[in-house]
Amino acid sequence: MRRKTSVGDTIFGRFRIQSLIGEGGQGFVWRGADQVDSTPVAIKELTSESVELRKRFEREMELKLDHPNIIQVRQYGEDGGNYYFVMEFLDGENLATILEKKGRISEAEATRIVRAVADGLSAAHSSNIIHRDIKPENIMVLTDGRVKITDFGIACFLDKERVTRMGATMGTAHYMSPEQVEDVSRVDRSSDVFSLGVVFYELLTGKKPFDADMLGELYVSIITKEPARPREIIPALSPQIETVVVKMLAKRPEDRFPSMEELLSGLPGAPQSPGARTRALQVDGITGAFDPGSAPPAPVAPAAPRPKERTGVPCPACKTVNRLGSSFCAKCGFDLRGKCLNCQSPMATGANFCPRCGHPSVECQSQGYFVGLKGGFSGERLSVDKDFLTMGRHSSNDVSFADGKDDYVSRFQARVYRDRGCVWIEGWDWVKNGVTTNGTFVNGRNVDGKGKVMLRHGDRIRLGDSFFRFEMVEAGSRKSDS
Repeated sequence: MRRKTSVGDTIFGRFRIQSLIGEGGQGFVWRGADQVDSTPVAIKELTSESVELRKRFEREMELKLDHPNIIQVRQYGEDGGNYYFVMEFLDGENLATILEKKGRISEAEATRIVRAVADGLSAAHSSNIIHRDIKPENIMVLTDGRVKITDFGIACFLDKERVTRMGATMGTAHYMSPEQVEDVSRVDRSSDVFSLGVVFYELLTGKKPFDADMLGELYVSIITKEPARPREIIPALSPQIETVVVKMLAKRPEDRFPSMEELLSGLPGAPQSPGARTRALQVDGITGAFDPGSAPPAPVAPAAPRPKERTGVPCPACKTVNRLGSSFCAKCGFDLRGKCLNCQSPMATGANFCPRCGHPSVECQSQGYFVGLKGGFSGERLSVDKDFLTMGRHSSNDVSFADGKDDYVSRFQARVYRDRGCVWIEGWDWVKNGVTTNGTFVNGRNVDGKGKVMLRHGDRIRLGDSFFRFEMVEAGSRKSDS
């Protein structure tokens, strides 16, 4: 039986809850204090039943990262039927909030922040840990100027067996490296270099280097297109900084800085982050140390001409980028004549998504699952294994929320279709009555009254208080539901 957490409670017999900071779909965040030394702490209370989410938090604890530029996690576990994660309290703002307020920041301040983040990542990399989700939301600037990296929840050890399933993408779309988009198993240290380069670009220019309305277009942009050079947007930026950013954003990992230490050496001589000279990192009892400032900054070459933008259809066989509309690869003759079901644009044979509109291919979309994230089906995989199924609280539905699984779901809430190789959803309550009380939400948007809405890989669906993620599986690779 879960205990309701309240101000004044003591967690793990040590950390006293003082006030509520915020709440969301995952749980609550409390401010507290360590009763041993009066140190302020942040306490995350995980209310979601998601096994995946709990494992992410546990993984972050198990890494035991000890570095001035990485948030320190103190303790985690179960207390009173609830899961809590206690970490140092950070008094400041993340970069996403700062960018929202200011648009962009000065070159000197951006360089200082990137230097501090690279310092922390260098320490993590020295113990074979990559972050995989560097973005403005995961970088905090404290009121005293210190910089902290947060959320190592999807980090992985490079020398351990990878547990990410084939075809999965880990990270946040705008900040993913090309290899992270194409094949997550290829992700290594240089992927963090690329993601930090995207953040650096955004801090300097106020714009994302890769942006699009459709997820598929965004992925193709990351893989094939060169962004505008920073000085084309902000001419006052120094050529040296532009050269560093362009190198960080190189499409091929081997063309980027090979390590965070090399990046630190390549940055123009700016002050080190507070207290960051020689750093130590402890991971499971193993300590490594390094001095990012031991070598003089490497000379920065003059800005190179902007690379020619790669456009067209990449050949899946030899990677040559062919002209849009090509029937065959100009280099190896591979058949490129696939057509998108939605916009009729050319699609490389075997591609999962249309490079123009993001529409999934028949092969990719023909098998689908709803993965329960929160609510009565949390942790379950519900197969879309027929052409029509219903979802609702009534026991007659194919996916029934009866017996208290979710009392906020309507008796007949939603209908799911398989049609033309795609999976669609519509609000059934709206279709029956012309009104809706609970709503059927896709990626936070109420789709009641919108007709059938096509689902794409990764879409988030909410019915009542139940949350699902839609996953597509390539034909022939479907797993057993046993």
